[in-house]
Amino acid sequence: RSKAFRSLASHGTAIIILLDFMLKRRMEKGGTKKAPSWYIANNGEITYCFSEAEKKGITRPAFCRNRDILIERGFIDIAHNGCGGRKGDKTLYAISFRWRDWGTKKFVHKEREKDTRRGIGFRKLHAMKNVGDANVTSTSNADVTQKEGKTD
Repeated sequence: RSKAFRSLASHGTAIIILLDFMLKRRMEKGGTKKAPSWYIANNGEITYCFSEAEKKGITRPAFCRNRDILIERGFIDIAHNGCGGRKGDKTLYAISFRWRDWGTKKFVHKEREKDTRRGIGFRKLHAMKNVGDANVTSTSNADVTQKEGKTD
């Protein structure tokens, strides 16, 4: 019923992704016997990979766009920004309750940090022209001596 959730109506995929995040949380009982409370035990450790989204029919651009909407509206936060690739360093998410203040002065606005690692990986390699030619020096066998006992 919140304004923040209703604002997702025009972003159907964002609602699906939010529900996927809610299914990934692990709720545990805490507090006291007289006043029990529930908390998210794996908050800040929730993963949602591109490959998982693609298996569910969500393209990478759609996933990124709708994930950013969920962050901006206060439903999720990035706890650890993974670098991906072969290292296996995944992005870790946390369920946020900032959405409760969305549309008010108390709302804390957050955005996904942009990747500033420009010029690494294959993109940098293939953008270079004549890779390796500039720093290569020619060598000759003039200074190489033959090992003792070996003849031609």
